[in-house]
Amino acid sequence: MAQKRCNICGIPEEEWTSGICKACGRFTCEVRPEDIIEQRAYAYADKKGLLDTFANFNKRYIREKLSEKKFYRKTPVYVQEAASCDGLSVASLKDFPIGQVLRVCRSGKTKDFQVGDLVWRAEPNPGIPDTINFLQEAAALDEEFCDAALQGVMFEETMIPAP
Repeated sequence: MAQKRCNICGIPEEEWTSGICKACGRFTCEVRPEDIIEQRAYAYADKKGLLDTFANFNKRYIREKLSEKKFYRKTPVYVQEAASCDGLSVASLKDFPIGQVLRVCRSGKTKDFQVGDLVWRAEPNPGIPDTINFLQEAAALDEEFCDAALQGVMFEETMIPAP
Protein backbone atom coordinates (compact mmCIF):
# COMPACT_ATOMS: atom_id res chain seq x y z
CA MET A 1 0.00 0.00 0.00
CA ALA A 2 1.37 3.40 -0.97
CA GLN A 3 2.07 5.79 1.87
CA LYS A 4 0.29 9.14 1.99
CA ARG A 5 2.52 12.02 1.04
CA CYS A 6 2.91 15.59 2.22
CA ASN A 7 5.21 18.54 1.61
CA ILE A 8 7.96 19.70 3.96
CA CYS A 9 5.51 21.78 6.03
CA GLY A 10 3.28 18.74 6.61
CA ILE A 11 0.38 19.66 4.34
CA PRO A 12 -1.17 16.52 2.79
CA GLU A 13 -1.02 16.04 -0.95
CA GLU A 14 -4.80 16.36 -1.34
CA GLU A 15 -4.65 19.97 -0.11
CA TRP A 16 -2.21 21.19 -2.79
CA THR A 17 -3.55 23.32 -5.63
CA SER A 18 -1.75 23.31 -8.99
CA GLY A 19 1.60 22.52 -7.41
CA ILE A 20 1.26 25.23 -4.75
CA CYS A 21 0.54 24.69 -1.06
CA LYS A 22 -1.68 27.44 0.27
CA ALA A 23 -2.76 25.68 3.46
CA CYS A 24 0.31 26.35 5.61
CA GLY A 25 -0.27 30.10 5.81
CA ARG A 26 2.84 31.15 3.90
CA PHE A 27 1.09 31.00 0.51
CA THR A 28 4.46 30.54 -1.17
CA CYS A 29 5.15 26.84 -0.78
CA GLU A 30 5.85 25.53 -4.23
CA VAL A 31 5.57 21.76 -4.13
CA ARG A 32 8.70 20.40 -5.80
CA PRO A 33 9.57 16.69 -6.10
CA GLU A 34 12.45 17.04 -3.63
CA ASP A 35 10.04 18.54 -1.06
CA ILE A 36 7.59 15.62 -1.08
CA ILE A 37 7.91 13.13 1.77
CA GLU A 38 5.83 10.42 3.42
CA GLN A 39 3.37 11.78 5.97
CA ARG A 40 4.56 9.24 8.54
CA ALA A 41 8.13 10.64 8.26
CA TYR A 42 6.81 14.15 8.92
CA ALA A 43 4.67 12.91 11.83
CA TYR A 44 7.63 11.08 13.40
CA ALA A 45 9.90 14.11 13.01
CA ASP A 46 7.23 16.34 14.55
CA LYS A 47 6.69 13.96 17.49
CA LYS A 48 10.45 13.59 18.20
CA GLY A 49 11.37 17.27 17.84
CA LEU A 50 13.29 16.90 14.58
CA LEU A 51 11.53 19.69 12.67
CA ASP A 52 13.27 23.04 12.24
CA THR A 53 12.12 26.28 13.92
CA PHE A 54 9.52 26.84 11.17
CA ALA A 55 8.06 23.33 11.71
CA ASN A 56 9.48 22.27 8.34
CA PHE A 57 11.02 18.92 7.47
CA ASN A 58 14.42 20.45 6.71
CA LYS A 59 16.49 17.51 5.48
CA ARG A 60 19.90 18.93 6.36
CA TYR A 61 18.73 19.99 9.81
CA ILE A 62 17.32 16.51 10.44
CA ARG A 63 20.54 14.80 9.30
CA GLU A 64 22.43 16.99 11.77
CA LYS A 65 19.98 16.09 14.55
CA LEU A 66 20.32 12.38 13.74
CA SER A 67 24.02 12.74 14.58
CA GLU A 68 23.10 13.60 18.18
CA LYS A 69 23.35 10.88 20.79
CA LYS A 70 19.64 10.77 21.67
CA PHE A 71 18.68 10.04 18.05
CA TYR A 72 21.78 8.11 17.00
CA ARG A 73 20.78 4.84 15.31
CA LYS A 74 17.28 4.98 16.80
CA THR A 75 15.43 6.57 13.89
CA PRO A 76 13.23 4.51 11.54
CA VAL A 77 14.52 3.84 8.04
CA TYR A 78 11.62 5.74 6.42
CA VAL A 79 12.69 8.93 8.25
CA GLN A 80 16.33 8.40 7.26
CA GLU A 81 15.28 7.91 3.63
CA ALA A 82 13.14 11.08 3.71
CA ALA A 83 16.11 13.06 5.08
CA SER A 84 18.58 11.60 2.55
CA CYS A 85 20.35 13.60 -0.12
CA ASP A 86 22.93 13.10 -2.83
CA GLY A 87 26.50 13.71 -1.83
CA LEU A 88 30.03 12.42 -2.08
CA SER A 89 30.23 8.79 -3.13
CA VAL A 90 33.30 6.78 -2.15
CA ALA A 91 33.95 3.44 -3.84
CA SER A 92 36.56 2.04 -1.48
CA LEU A 93 38.46 2.66 1.73
CA LYS A 94 41.50 3.80 -0.27
CA ASP A 95 39.38 6.59 -1.81
CA PHE A 96 37.96 7.74 1.53
CA PRO A 97 39.32 11.18 2.58
CA ILE A 98 41.86 11.11 5.39
CA GLY A 99 41.45 13.33 8.45
CA GLN A 100 38.04 14.72 7.52
CA VAL A 101 34.79 14.06 9.38
CA LEU A 102 31.93 13.29 7.00
CA ARG A 103 28.21 12.84 7.75
CA VAL A 104 26.33 10.00 6.07
CA CYS A 105 23.56 11.59 4.02
CA ARG A 106 22.33 8.41 2.28
CA SER A 107 22.45 4.89 3.72
CA GLY A 108 23.87 2.05 1.69
CA LYS A 109 22.66 -1.44 0.93
CA THR A 110 24.25 -3.10 3.97
CA LYS A 111 23.05 -0.49 6.50
CA ASP A 112 26.50 -0.42 8.12
CA PHE A 113 26.29 3.33 7.57
CA GLN A 114 23.07 5.11 8.54
CA VAL A 115 21.95 8.66 7.82
CA GLY A 116 23.44 10.90 10.49
CA ASP A 117 26.52 8.78 11.21
CA LEU A 118 29.68 10.85 11.59
CA VAL A 119 32.69 8.99 10.22
CA TRP A 120 36.36 9.66 9.55
CA ARG A 121 39.53 7.91 8.47
CA ALA A 122 42.84 8.39 10.24
CA GLU A 123 46.19 8.54 8.52
CA PRO A 124 47.18 4.91 7.80
CA ASN A 125 50.11 3.74 9.95
CA PRO A 126 52.20 0.59 9.54
CA GLY A 127 51.02 -2.19 11.85
CA ILE A 128 47.65 -0.52 12.57
CA PRO A 129 44.61 -1.63 10.52
CA ASP A 130 43.18 0.96 8.14
CA THR A 131 39.55 1.62 9.15
CA ILE A 132 36.64 4.02 8.88
CA ASN A 133 35.86 5.21 12.39
CA PHE A 134 32.48 6.19 13.82
CA LEU A 135 32.69 9.42 15.80
CA GLN A 136 29.60 8.82 17.97
CA GLU A 137 30.79 5.50 19.36
CA ALA A 138 33.97 3.52 19.85
CA ALA A 139 33.53 1.55 16.66
CA ALA A 140 35.25 1.16 13.34
CA LEU A 141 34.67 -0.65 10.08
CA ASP A 142 37.68 -2.75 9.12
CA GLU A 143 39.28 -2.62 5.69
CA GLU A 144 37.97 -6.04 4.64
CA PHE A 145 34.33 -4.91 5.08
CA CYS A 146 34.58 -1.31 3.87
CA ASP A 147 34.24 -1.76 0.11
CA ALA A 148 30.96 -3.71 0.39
CA ALA A 149 29.61 -1.38 3.11
CA LEU A 150 30.35 1.74 1.02
CA GLN A 151 28.12 0.59 -1.86
CA GLY A 152 25.37 3.20 -2.31
CA VAL A 153 26.44 5.32 0.67
CA MET A 154 26.76 9.07 0.22
CA PHE A 155 28.45 11.58 2.48
CA GLU A 156 28.39 15.32 3.09
CA GLU A 157 31.14 17.46 4.53
CA THR A 158 30.99 18.78 8.08
CA MET A 159 32.85 21.46 9.98
CA ILE A 160 33.65 19.00 12.78
CA PRO A 161 37.38 18.52 13.35
CA ALA A 162 38.75 14.99 13.18
CA PRO A 163 39.91 13.58 16.52
